[in-house]
Amino acid sequence: MSPDEQVNALAVLLQESLPKQCDLDDAGETTFVVQPNGLLMSLMIVLQQEIVKFNRLLGTMSVSLIDLQKAIEGLIVMSSDLDKCYTCFMNNALPPVWERDSFASMKTLGSWNKDLIFRVDFMEHWLVHGQPAFFPLNLFFFPQGFMTGAMQTFARKYQVPVNKLAFGFEVLPADTVLEDM
Repeated sequence: MSPDEQVNALAVLLQESLPKQCDLDDAGETTFVVQPNGLLMSLMIVLQQEIVKFNRLLGTMSVSLIDLQKAIEGLIVMSSDLDKCYTCFMNNALPPVWERDSFASMKTLGSWNKDLIFRVDFMEHWLVHGQPAFFPLNLFFFPQGFMTGAMQTFARKYQVPVNKLAFGFEVLPADTVLEDM
């Protein structure tokens, strides 16, 4: 295959595997429940913010994948961003235009794409089925925001000042299996 055919085939493959954007209208009935004080739980705000970031990334990816295919066919001009995408696809690297909207990662393009799909699936499941029992921290664009939201949720529930709270961590053995994941 020529380089154009290889890049085009990869663009088609990535476009086909691209998760759909999360739609807040798909939220389950337990997801965005307003508390008696008239506020949403802090973790629901975190979910909304994460979905905005994932949707921005998915939108950027969708546009650039379509445009790259068109540029390879000669239907539109190959911009510098599309040229960088082309080169990155040849080198199994994340294109800069995606990296600007992406979560921090040093993975190759293939591994990054699998990670993206897993992250979006987690957020979609949370949106549709309500708050999960546990949260892998590495799935968030902004893990500090999630941790702050978790502390705020606890503080509001138990009427404790949030500045009096702290996290404690316990490292589990590598062979620990988390059910429900």
